[in-house]
Amino acid sequence: MNTKTDIPNLTDKDYYFLSQNTYSEKKMKKAYENKTPIVNSSKKAFYVEKIKKDPDTGLDVYVFVQAKKKEGKWVKPKEPENVVVGFQGTNQEQIKADVISADGGNVVMGKDPKKKVQYIMKKDASENSKAIAKYNGSMEQAMMIKSGEYKIVTKTSQFDQGDKLVANEKVCWH
Repeated sequence: MNTKTDIPNLTDKDYYFLSQNTYSEKKMKKAYENKTPIVNSSKKAFYVEKIKKDPDTGLDVYVFVQAKKKEGKWVKPKEPENVVVGFQGTNQEQIKADVISADGGNVVMGKDPKKKVQYIMKKDASENSKAIAKYNGSMEQAMMIKSGEYKIVTKTSQFDQGDKLVANEKVCWH
């Protein structure tokens, strides 16, 4: 039995810093695109490794990799000491979008978070693009699918999507 346990050197203050930054979407997007770290008051830096958003379920996730100082500059290590997954909760400005138009009828109403819901999307749209509508099998939607310009995608709730993302990140970094 393995008795070695890795204990991260991050404090509650570090986690709070990352959590608060998940609400600064422009800042996170800029840091991700420019490959620049965000630095907290404890002089710890983190790169935004991944951003995953799903407007249909309300999922807003950021994966942070702790940076290291090398020759006075922050660098992203190949084998990071800490990887943190930060979830954006319901933003007060987005309550209607996140609760009603996302999966409000599913998880918020107390239903199974692993329940699969089908959506109709443009064929070339990415998985995280906003769907046109939930798929209900109507004649109109059947004609859209038959045209070859649309596809049906299956999604679960933001909570199940988040669980899967965290599990995948654990595998990727170990």
